[in-house]
Amino acid sequence: MSRFFRFAPLLLLLVLAGCHSAPKAVVWKLELMTNPSPPVAGAPALFRSLLLTSQGAPVDGGAAMVALSLPARTGPPVQIRLDPRGNGVYEGRGTLPGAGDWTATVTMTVKDHTEIRRFPISVRPPA
Repeated sequence: MSRFFRFAPLLLLLVLAGCHSAPKAVVWKLELMTNPSPPVAGAPALFRSLLLTSQGAPVDGGAAMVALSLPARTGPPVQIRLDPRGNGVYEGRGTLPGAGDWTATVTMTVKDHTEIRRFPISVRPPA
């Protein structure tokens, strides 16, 4: 029996193992809006995130959090939980203590996939 035939089953397994397709990456469109826009320091604001598939279909059933940080501010970021409202909308209320250029980090988790995006948020001083 030639060497080829002795190793043929192993060679076939290696070839077949490389033939399966890799799982498709989950791609989401994630937006963040505030009301009022821009928010006012010291006043409550509504934070709304919209989560869509790459085809534009809403993604529901997730958990969402936004962490807001200001580079010059010491201490932990301001955390706001965003509750699901349906049709891919997640909302929460929070108050930012100071004016300036904040960074909003949105963490969205649905099933086994987590998406993290950063958005700039300009906060106005109180009138």
